[in-house]
Amino acid sequence: MYHKFSVTMPSTRHHSYDLNFKSKIVAEAEAVNNNHETAREYGISESMVYKWRNQQHVLFSGKLKMTAKRALMGRYQPKEPEVDQQLVDWFSDQRSQGKTCSLKMTLITALFTFLLQVVYVGL
Repeated sequence: MYHKFSVTMPSTRHHSYDLNFKSKIVAEAEAVNNNHETAREYGISESMVYKWRNQQHVLFSGKLKMTAKRALMGRYQPKEPEVDQQLVDWFSDQRSQGKTCSLKMTLITALFTFLLQVVYVGL
């Protein structure tokens, strides 16, 4: 007799964690020296704890670092390098203060920065 079973996979959702949370996880994982235990306690994957511990010098420095994969994507050349650099500086400043930056907030800041350049510099 043949029985058909349907297996439903749990839906996975990508989460975004702020720097304060990552900092807390890294500190606790290093205190107990056990990624698995820390991951289980906070309900995150052990690989995330491992990744954050290995990248903590980049995560908490406040500077943006583009991955090699992202650097190769489209060979991005900004039309207005000054505006682009101001936006990167703003984003880095926000991250160094432990703040998260939503897409909406980043777009508003980019638009505002560009408009200031147009009005005051005359691009």
